[in-house]
Amino acid sequence: MTSSASLSGSIVPYDPWAADSIINGPGSAPNNNDTHVEPSNGVSDHNENENGENIYDDEEDIDDGWQGAALKEKILKFNPNQPDTLVLRVMPEREGMFGFRHVNYIIESASKVVNFDSPSDDKDLIVRRYSDFAWLDEILSSKYTFRLMPPLPPKRLTLDGRHLASDDSFGERRQRGLTRYLNQLLLHPGLNSDPIIHGFVTLTSIPEFNQWKKRMSMETVGKDELIDRVISKSFVRQYKRAHQGLTLQTVAVPSAPATTASARVGDETWVKLRPQLAECCDSFSNLSILVNRIVKRYEEQAQDFRKLAHIMTSTIDPLTGLYSLAPENVPQIMHGVEYTGSIFTQHAQSLTNSAQKIQSRGLLENIKRLLSQLVGVKDLFDRVEKEINQLDFQLNNYHDRISLTVKKLVHIKKSLPNSQAQARAPAAASFVNTGNEMSAEFRKLAETHQLDKIQYTRLINRKWLIREIVQEELLLFQKTQFMIVKLLQSLAEDKSKENMFAGSLWSDLESTVMEIPLNYD
Repeated sequence: MTSSASLSGSIVPYDPWAADSIINGPGSAPNNNDTHVEPSNGVSDHNENENGENIYDDEEDIDDGWQGAALKEKILKFNPNQPDTLVLRVMPEREGMFGFRHVNYIIESASKVVNFDSPSDDKDLIVRRYSDFAWLDEILSSKYTFRLMPPLPPKRLTLDGRHLASDDSFGERRQRGLTRYLNQLLLHPGLNSDPIIHGFVTLTSIPEFNQWKKRMSMETVGKDELIDRVISKSFVRQYKRAHQGLTLQTVAVPSAPATTASARVGDETWVKLRPQLAECCDSFSNLSILVNRIVKRYEEQAQDFRKLAHIMTSTIDPLTGLYSLAPENVPQIMHGVEYTGSIFTQHAQSLTNSAQKIQSRGLLENIKRLLSQLVGVKDLFDRVEKEINQLDFQLNNYHDRISLTVKKLVHIKKSLPNSQAQARAPAAASFVNTGNEMSAEFRKLAETHQLDKIQYTRLINRKWLIREIVQEELLLFQKTQFMIVKLLQSLAEDKSKENMFAGSLWSDLESTVMEIPLNYD
């Protein structure tokens, strides 16, 4: 992937954008008193070092690159349909003063059951508030700005900037959203080994957890995963080749044929994905709304069938008395009424179970999980676009500044003795080795020039690292297509079981009532 070589000192030769690897680019010494500095849009197109060697054709000291074994292993291990490893439950009692009471969530293994009635369990509980999740999201977003982060569910309902009163259903949705958020973090192969996430889901002592939060906040200020990393030359080479019209076989689906498993790598991928991504987000958001309406109708139907069952069974005694003048068939008829009421009750419970399953682990939950991934990519594009725009602005400023400094240095050097000999000196020494004849102004400008070149190179390196990470995330995201399969399978399976159970209920009712005579014998 990327080298861990540090940029804090001198620019390492491994960096293809190091100042001594660019000829006549921003920061290079003028050749034969030429003050021209090539324009730059933030990325130099030069492929040669100062010796005229193509840095992208050199196979020495090149790692596996962004298509290396490590990335392949990550993507192969990534299973977006993996069952949840953690669940969140709401503690029975709220904490805080009246009017400011907050909800506490218990994080536990999906296979563990907490006994709230046992005091001995309290010390082992992993208790978190919503504000803790907000802290986690903030610190991870600053550290992994260019990773695919799941969206954090909102703290409260808002409409036109106004906070709305939250009901029990909103609390349940937020609980499921936080569960989804935490499990998607644990699924991400680039995030699940982070000590911040590990501490968040393991520390039990509240005072210890709060102290740990303060320490983590201080240690991660101004630091992201790109610090002290240098771009892989192999990624730059492959990226360049892709922009020359070649295609790179992805590793997202290693077993797929080459004709279907190839993808163009580069900025044009973003242009292609962005409008489709927005359309998919809208579509699945509408799907979520519609399925939620279906769930509400299930719940309303369940309530109506319970009312029907109550009415049917409550009329048995009055009907028995009403038909007491000809009681021969009344017991059998009343048995049919009673059995129909029990069928209504079972059907109501079946509808309730279906609604709960759709919400918690069925169709609606699967839609929201996929929507969370789609929104995560959309947010990623927004963050990257903002960062790239800032980098381009800084790079253009440094480019203009370096160009102006070069012109000043050339002007001063022309006024110094032996300027022609110095002008023919190698680029790396033309502004440095001028001996005692260098003026104070020249020396100061030369130092500024070198510092600007280093900073310019760091910005270029950061821009390439962002490209590399985003390409990794996009390849990882491709596997979420199988979440659609999971969605369809769960829909088909759940509806089949639901209809099968309902069919058996009505079939039993039919068998029972068909035995009741329609007239006197």
